This record gives sequence, C-alpha cells and structure tokens, in this order.
Amino acid sequence: LDTELKFQNMSQAFAEFIGCEPDEATGKTVYDFFPQAEADDIQQICKLVLHSGKAVYGYENTLPDLNGALCYMSTMVAPFLDFQGEIIGLVGVSIDITGIKSASNAIFDLLLHNLILTLYLYTVQEEVRRKGPDPTGTLISEEELHEIRRIWRTERQDWEDSVPEIYRKVTGH
Repeated sequence: LDTELKFQNMSQAFAEFIGCEPDEATGKTVYDFFPQAEADDIQQICKLVLHSGKAVYGYENTLPDLNGALCYMSTMVAPFLDFQGEIIGLVGVSIDITGIKSASNAIFDLLLHNLILTLYLYTVQEEVRRKGPDPTGTLISEEELHEIRRIWRTERQDWEDSVPEIYRKVTGH
C-alpha cells in the first residue's frame, strides 16, 4: 500500500484470496475488496502504522473468502521505507489461521462443558455427602443385573452364578 493506502503490489496468494489478478488491484483500496466493517478495521491499523512508524504483529481479523465464509487471519503490517528512511508505504502479510481458531474454539467449548459437568458432579457429591444416598434409588436396574449375569456366565464362565451373592453382600438385600 502507498501512503494513501492504495494497493501498489499484491502477492498472487492474496490476489487469489480476494478473487483478482495482482495487477488488477493497483490503485484500489481495501474498500474495493472487503465489506465496510472489515475494511474500516484494516484501514485503522494501516493508519496507525503510517503515523507511528512501528509495525503491528499478530493483528487478528476476519475477512470473507470468495464464498463469503469468514476466515480468521493473523496479519503483520509494517512501514515500507525509502533509502532516506522515510515511510513511502506499507507492507503486510496475512496468514489464514481459521483452522487453528476453530480448533481453539472447540477446545474452549469442551473445557467449558467439562467445567460445568465437574461443578454439577461436585454439587451432587456434596448433596449425597450431606443427606446420604437416596434409599429409594436404584443403582442397577433389573435389566442391567440380568445383562451382568449373562456376561459373567458366558464371558467369564462363572457357571456357579455368583452375581446374586455379590449383589446381596453389597446391597444387604
């Protein structure tokens, strides 16, 4: 970009991302390629770099691809200097981090879900500790008991059928 924030050069990769040839972008601004809100954000960062003379690294923004899907980008914008050290424009590099962002969001969702379940289980545990177990509750249903017996008899070859005895010892019934 030049000091008026018009494209002077563009990589083939970025041109393909926005759907044009690199030379077609010359003289155009970000407003020619992106929606108002995204273009405003890019313009603000570019103006900051032009006025401060300091590069901005790791600026995260979203840009729509050719299908309209939002892509997360990590962008670096730096001043481009002439031989006298004067700013004559900007250079930028963006990396598509959509996959990383999606994975990060999925991990965050899983951690949040795990936290909620942990808090719920802790609450139930504390309630059982204070009040004791529900005497009317059933830990193992009749169907589950029959399945346990079937597994023990066929897979463990427990022909003496010790499940009822174990059940009586544990439950007292």
